[in-house]
Amino acid sequence: MKHLLNHGELRKDAFSINLPIPEIAQLLQHFYIQQVNYRNREYIADPFVTSQILQVAEILGTPSHRFAIILMGQYGNGKTTMLRAIRSLIHSLFEINHPSIRHLKDFRGSISIVAAKDMVKHIISGEHTYRLEDMVMIDDWGSEPQEIVHYGMIYTPIIDLIEYRYDRMKYTILSTNMKLEDIRPKYKHRCADRLEEMAHLVEFTGDSYRNV
Repeated sequence: MKHLLNHGELRKDAFSINLPIPEIAQLLQHFYIQQVNYRNREYIADPFVTSQILQVAEILGTPSHRFAIILMGQYGNGKTTMLRAIRSLIHSLFEINHPSIRHLKDFRGSISIVAAKDMVKHIISGEHTYRLEDMVMIDDWGSEPQEIVHYGMIYTPIIDLIEYRYDRMKYTILSTNMKLEDIRPKYKHRCADRLEEMAHLVEFTGDSYRNV
């Protein structure tokens, strides 16, 4: 009997980067600045972005039962830039096989950033499911229609995707202009409960950088 019990499902290793938090924050800031410079804008090291970088660094560097991040705030205050900086940081570590990520032996390292509206189109068309990737980043989450009618059938692609990835503990990072109180009415109690369990919340409270 004991040998049968030992062949049960094993706990999934939590995603984390094995580096000191200040070092992760420094690297993340570097890639954040790269993204700002790419758009021919000037990086503004205000207290808001400094705090957000440190919060994200702490999440990425600390093993946790949570396996998602929600970047939440109004338009233009750096959420998409942060998504891209996180992806660049993780990709760069995998490209050089850095010791800080060698414990993630099965992580494939290729991360998609997809706008929620485009993701819905891809899922409905069968082009991509986004279900089994080790990490997926959903930009402008909440801008997509809640339900899609396709050949007479009603689909809820993003709700289904989040619940699927919750069941399999697949890391998911979302950026959104929604407020916290908007999530439950739009995504229903079942999905909202799962998000509360799986996700760290990072609030982006600064003004829009697009007007600077």
